[in-house]
Amino acid sequence: MKPYFYSILLLLGIASGAAAQSRLPSIDFDEQIGADVEREILKDPKEYPILPKKGNEAVYNYLEKIKTNILNSGKVTHAKDFDWTLHVINDPNTINAFATPGGYIYIYTGLIHFVDNEAELAGIIAHEMAHADRRHSV
Repeated sequence: MKPYFYSILLLLGIASGAAAQSRLPSIDFDEQIGADVEREILKDPKEYPILPKKGNEAVYNYLEKIKTNILNSGKVTHAKDFDWTLHVINDPNTINAFATPGGYIYIYTGLIHFVDNEAELAGIIAHEMAHADRRHSV
């Protein structure tokens, strides 16, 4: 089991206790878990080959534009609470995206190439952002 999954399991255990008390952990808790997971992902380039921003500005600018439009929609409760960090994972065979607490979004190149248009990609990014925004992990 990957080390960051231990953090998620810990998060779920703490969160279930907090939910039983009818209150959620602070936003800082989400940010810390997301940052911990990000560190673990960045330490494992074989499993998660993050596409560097330098030399790939076009794809990151494109994704950042989509992310900014979603954040500016007025529908994101924690739009200003999280840093909303995007990473592209260079794996053309994986059609997936995921989010971690605190607004960390990961998109595989396989997904970017799979979608037919910007609207489909925006829908997927919005879906992942909603997981973090609605604090589904907690």
